[in-house]
Amino acid sequence: MNKIMLNIVIPVFNRTELTQKTILNIYKCKNFNNKIPFVITVVDNGSNEKLRNILTQFADDGIIDNLYLLDKNMGISCACNIGLRAVDSNFFLKIDNDITIIDHNFFEKLFKLYDCVEKFSILGPALLKSMIYESSKIIDTCYGKLALCTSNVPGGALLIPSIVYNILGGFNEEYGLYGADDGDYGARMKAAGFNQYYYEYENFFIHEGKWDNSEYNGYNLDKAKEHKRLFVTDDGKIGLFRLNLFLYELCIRSWKVPYRYIITKKDRYHVEAKEKPEYQKIKQAICRSQTIVQSYYKKSNFKSYYMPDYAIQKLKKIWKECGQECTYENIISS
Repeated sequence: MNKIMLNIVIPVFNRTELTQKTILNIYKCKNFNNKIPFVITVVDNGSNEKLRNILTQFADDGIIDNLYLLDKNMGISCACNIGLRAVDSNFFLKIDNDITIIDHNFFEKLFKLYDCVEKFSILGPALLKSMIYESSKIIDTCYGKLALCTSNVPGGALLIPSIVYNILGGFNEEYGLYGADDGDYGARMKAAGFNQYYYEYENFFIHEGKWDNSEYNGYNLDKAKEHKRLFVTDDGKIGLFRLNLFLYELCIRSWKVPYRYIITKKDRYHVEAKEKPEYQKIKQAICRSQTIVQSYYKKSNFKSYYMPDYAIQKLKKIWKECGQECTYENIISS
């Protein structure tokens, strides 16, 4: 059986009206988009019952090709990874459930943009004009500008080719409900020497979500606090994202992070996901690494460090013991 050209993965948590708009506008593209065959994969993270009933009806009606209803919120990365693994495809397109497509030929044009860059690249929307015009490399195309990104591209409508996914895997599931899923993927792209490009999205879709925390009121989730903890924890220790960034950059930890959660039960559309028992080794490696790296960072801002070779070798040993040592030193030059 041939691979599907494009697997569109939509992680969902509430936003009832916006989620329906996102899905229906993508589905309408099938009538306009014969050149890019795609399937719609939706993974719901424990949304309200009204939305879950709507998603079930969409799946029954064939609007959604693959539907996974998690009983509770497992985090964006977990939902994305379930969707990525659902279909064997040449490309994945992660689309957030607040995106309304206004150009029914968006997917075809997105692939035209991809043809303008290196094959081991990913594309993400430039949410700010400065992301384009402050770039060191800008490519003019028939469908807008592309700009080289040196940090990470936003994940609202993120195109990942399978040749990149096969090397770097999916999203890191360590960051909780709201974390550095896009930033972590960008850090691994950068460590591997792969390029990321912004594209101008305004003619393709509308981003209708809110930037503040209002959509998460009542769910014990503060996006601002969660973001801060990625860099410095509440007790003043180095945050998990900053730690992983260091481990990726020095090729200590594998750029292909393991899946933390696996589906243990599936009943029609309803699924249960649990942490893999062997993931305890990863947790221990993170804790041990944090202790070592912490001692070499300046406690005031964690922006400067000196790491002697014996400490680096100790870190490499830790990650080798749990089977997650970095073995990709030659990717950049290959």
